Amino acid sequence: NEPVTSAKDFAKKDRYDLAIPLWGKVAADASLPVDQRVEAASQKAMLEAEILRRDDALRTIDAALGWDGVIGAMRGKLFLLRSRMMLTDRVFEEEYSLKQLKDAEAALAKALTQPGTPQKERYESILKMVNAYLAGGQFQATIDFVEARFKDTKFQNQDKCDLYHKEAKAYSSMEKWDESAKMYRIARKYDGLVHMCDTHEILDAEGWVAEQLEDWKTAEKAYSLEAKTYNDEEGDKKSWCVGRLRRVMAKLQANEKKKDISFDDTDDGSAITLDD
Repeated sequence: NEPVTSAKDFAKKDRYDLAIPLWGKVAADASLPVDQRVEAASQKAMLEAEILRRDDALRTIDAALGWDGVIGAMRGKLFLLRSRMMLTDRVFEEEYSLKQLKDAEAALAKALTQPGTPQKERYESILKMVNAYLAGGQFQATIDFVEARFKDTKFQNQDKCDLYHKEAKAYSSMEKWDESAKMYRIARKYDGLVHMCDTHEILDAEGWVAEQLEDWKTAEKAYSLEAKTYNDEEGDKKSWCVGRLRRVMAKLQANEKKKDISFDDTDDGSAITLDD
């Protein structure tokens, strides 16, 4: 209908001052099917959160939860959205207290018990919670939360890979290098054939953890793969990576003097060469 189309157009143009009232008008129209009203309320809440109006966003969602006919998947999606909205800011770069994070986790736990919620939306809410714990420096809470979700939530392999990397980051931040390295190894089991988790940041972090354990072979492989992820416009970053790779190779040469070490000496032939 016209209000929905107009609200979407205004939102695309960042005219939230116009889009939010229109979504509110649609949400309040009792003559519309309840699923359309819930969608309008959800859109309104997300826009309110984007302009740092978290309290308004939560009120919008709570109002929708009180409507007749909001059951099943609709109710579950609203609870998931509510948990995400609790982790939005009132001020730029807001720092959450541990209590705020625990309150958001409790809301998410309630949301996850609701039936009919899509896997993608469940994972997005879980990942937002994990990132909030990490950003708040609550590293043990990050680990505990992820481990609890592994027990009560089904994930796709790629999602498992991402979450194990989050655990690795938390352990690394606490300088628990053995545990961090273990998480990286487990994550590799779920990465599949496309290696979606082979990003600059992850490979760099994996190499650094391996260095702390003096596992030079793993560090060599990680930095070698990392160097290959940079494009021609990222020469400086690649140079830094190659510098770390050279440092690791020197350690390998010192430990294996009798072995002829080269940059392409890896198990899968994926390392870069000196010319690279």
